[in-house]
Parts: sequence; C-alpha cells; structure tokens
Amino acid sequence: MKNKKTFLCASLIFMVSIFMNGCSSDTSRTEIATTTATTSTSTVIDTDENIQDITTVPITTIDVQAPTETPPAPSSDPETEAAKKKVEEIINTSKYSVSLVSDSFMVDDVDYYVFAVTYHMNTIEPLVLVNKTNGSLYCISSDNKISSITEHDCYIAPVIEKVSFSGNYILEDTNGTPIASISINDSTTSSDKFNFTAYNYANTTVSNISGEATISSSYNYATFIGENDVNFSFSIEDNILTVSTTSSSEEAQAFIGNYSTTDAASISGKITSSKALETLLSISEERSGMSAPYKENYYFYISDENALVQNHLCFIINAYTSTENVLTLFRQYYVTTDGILVYYKSNSTYTQIYAKYDNNENNNDNNNVGGNDEEE
Repeated sequence: MKNKKTFLCASLIFMVSIFMNGCSSDTSRTEIATTTATTSTSTVIDTDENIQDITTVPITTIDVQAPTETPPAPSSDPETEAAKKKVEEIINTSKYSVSLVSDSFMVDDVDYYVFAVTYHMNTIEPLVLVNKTNGSLYCISSDNKISSITEHDCYIAPVIEKVSFSGNYILEDTNGTPIASISINDSTTSSDKFNFTAYNYANTTVSNISGEATISSSYNYATFIGENDVNFSFSIEDNILTVSTTSSSEEAQAFIGNYSTTDAASISGKITSSKALETLLSISEERSGMSAPYKENYYFYISDENALVQNHLCFIINAYTSTENVLTLFRQYYVTTDGILVYYKSNSTYTQIYAKYDNNENNNDNNNVGGNDEEE
C-alpha cells in the first residue's frame, strides 16, 4: 500500500514538474499548450492560492472521416441489391433503412443473405434472411431461430393488385396459325373464381373444355381440376396467359402454352345470327351435305333460342327444302356463337363440319366429333 501511494505521488509530482517547466511565474492564471507534429500535451493551471484543477489531455493529429449513418457493408452486387430490394418492399423505407450484414449464411445447406433493418443506426431485431435460391424472406432471432417474415416488427404486408383474367386469348404456332383459344369471364358467383372455355383447332380429336377456375390469394394465379385427369394452372403477366398442366392426358396437353390477347369478336361469341348464317353458307357441299346454290335450293330459319353443343353455345339454323310449297326439314345446323365451329345433328349425334382455323380447306375431310351427345 505504501509503495502504491509512493508511486501515485511520484507520478503527480512528475506531471506537475513538466507543467511548471513551461509555465511563466508572473501570471495569476496561464494556459500553455505545447504541440509537436504528432502528439502534444495541453496543461491548464489554476494559480490561485490552492491548485483547483490539473488536466492533461493528449492530442493526436489524425485524418478523421465524417461518420456515416450505417457502418460499411460487405461487398454488393446486382443479386445482393435485388435481395435488399425485396426486404425494402416489406418495410416503410421512409422510416427504416436496410443494411447488408452478411452475403453468405448457411442454414441446413441453404445459403442466405442476412440484412439488418435499422432506425437511426439502431438495429431492430430480428435480422432478415433472404433465400439466395428462391428469394423467400424469413426472420432469424439472436438465438438462431428462424420464423416467418411476418413476425418482424417492421413488416408491412405488400399491397397486391388484383389482376383480371377476363379476356380472350389465342395460342399460335411459329407460323402464326392458331392452335387453341381461351375465353375467360368473371364468375357471377364468387370474386375468387372465373369461368373459361378452351377451344382447340389443331387437334380435332380433343374436346373443348369449359369450367370454373379458382384464383389464388396472389391474384395472378388460378387452378382448375376437371374430369378425366384434366387439370390446368393459369398465370397471367403482361397480358400473356400461361396455361400449364400436371396431367399427361392428351386432352390437357392440347391446351398448354403461352396465350396472347386477341380480338374479342374472333373467339368470344360476338357474331350476329346473320353472320352465323354466312358462316354456314361458306361451307363446301361435301361438308354441309347441301347442294349448291344453297340460297336457291333451301330455306333457312334461325331460332331465337341457343343450344349447348360440345360445351359450346350455338345458334340453331334449320335448313328446309320446298316441294310443292311444302317445307321439309333437311338438316339442323349449329354454329357456335363465336363463329369458329359448325356442327350438324343426325340421330342425336353432333358432327363437326367446320373449324375456322382448320389448316385444311373447308371442303376437305370433315371432323366427326359425334358420340358425345349434348342436350339442347
């Protein structure tokens, strides 16, 4: 104890002696500062009757950079910036900032970016993980527990705009020849569903499909599960409707692809009854079964009612012959209300005799789709 006190006293005497050597004795209060190129000592002396304060302050000349709001982050690249942007999308960026903590953090063989959400340079826990593979966001606590990103105090649910599927879409081959088309209308029973009818022109052995699809919570994705192992997934982006399926059935495979929007009148049931008659009259004798000239040999009656044939809404056109002023029904024809297909009915069987986008000429072999009777 005695040695410690001796040391403290000696130190104090040494400090005072250094100061006194540079001090003038004819002033009552003097401030002296001696400075070297790198280190200086500034000593302040109160020379009143009692020494009240002795302060020794080392001064070092260094280059000082102004502090930034956040500490330097690990190196960044376009992928890292994209991951950062995903975090910024779920917080209020006018109030909070996002900083990269680590550009590689492995959890169960999955690599993540790690970001910190900060408020005035204070980190708001938990940290945020961004999956490098699929971009999924998670929280990770100080004890390394991973949880949903919605658990973060700064999380704001992103606003998702509802995308309307309604419209008319066409699938074409590389030559611009239509392969299939889909008409979609909003459901009248539920806001999360839509009704659709899919037509196929390239494969006449495939029945056209109608049904009701369910829209997912993300709004730009919908699913349909039908009969005979037929299922579809619909997604829409930039007016392109993508149809996919997990089914291996020919019927489902016939409709997969990327559909572009098309004129409503071409596929969506917009033609008039007179246009339907024109379509019928354009068909060859071989296909229609009538003898030319049609208008001279037959009388045509268009019903005010429509019929459902092969899942298509159709105009009903009766063709009559006249013998001694007596009309006799020759054949009953059905023209789809979009003007794409024409059928005739014989013995409760419907036979397709015309397809608007058929690669063959209208007077070539017909397409018999009879056997699946539809009631009017």
